[in-house]
Amino acid sequence: MKIDNLLREYKFVWAIDHANSLLGWDLEVNMPVEAASARGEALAYLALIRREYLLRLRDLVSKYEDAKDLTDIEKGVIRVLKRELKYYTSIPPEIIEELNRVTTKAAVVWREARRESNFEKFKPYLSKIVELERVIADKLGYEGHPYNALLDLYEEGFTVNDADNVFNTLLPNLKSILEKVLSEGRYPSKHPLEDVPYDVNVMKSINEELLKILDMPVGTRFRMDVSAHPFTTSMSINDVRITTRYEGKDFRSTMFSVIHESGHAMYELMIDIPGNDARRPWSLHGRSREPV
Repeated sequence: MKIDNLLREYKFVWAIDHANSLLGWDLEVNMPVEAASARGEALAYLALIRREYLLRLRDLVSKYEDAKDLTDIEKGVIRVLKRELKYYTSIPPEIIEELNRVTTKAAVVWREARRESNFEKFKPYLSKIVELERVIADKLGYEGHPYNALLDLYEEGFTVNDADNVFNTLLPNLKSILEKVLSEGRYPSKHPLEDVPYDVNVMKSINEELLKILDMPVGTRFRMDVSAHPFTTSMSINDVRITTRYEGKDFRSTMFSVIHESGHAMYELMIDIPGNDARRPWSLHGRSREPV
């Protein structure tokens, strides 16, 4: 590729992303609660190191920005790196550092608050995150709604107006379909099995069978674990992981989580980038994928 020298330099950033993804996965799956402060500190400094290495690429990105003979893939790499550079040149490093510390601690507190049904425990962390994200939106700049700046980080060019248009079209139609189904009595709004306890080990076996049906490459390029909130993360095209949760009743919840997250994993497992997978600059400003 024409931009091979740029991609070689980017591998330092990719290595940090790889480590960040693994640390984020461990935070949700294995990390002891008392380790949150140290983990937040480590992630904060890794974010600063990532910023430093990314900013070193400015001259190379500028060199190729106006090149006429780049392939579509090369043009895409330059576009994504320009977006990352905009983030790191706009957001003060102390904001990046603080956000990583707060969100790491918040993840642990959220689990406790959820278990206790105690929103007040989580509220100060959420307030701080919102405060920091408002600063980030202001620093990035936006037209219209402040949330446009944040949406763009995850879905390039997507705005609040776009989201409103989508939901304003979908919701009335979905509501009418739901009302029709309920009025005809074809399906119960609640089923007795929802309240029946299940054996977690039995459900684990069922979920493992589901993964076989979905043809997930368990043990070679994929694995499934347990977390408080199901999510998907990708360390590389050959290391994609999902989680589910077991709440002890309503077996559909864990089963549907496995199916849903496997859908995300299939996408990550099938991203086709020529050459070394380590060349893929997929993670804007070093954040892990959001749980869904």
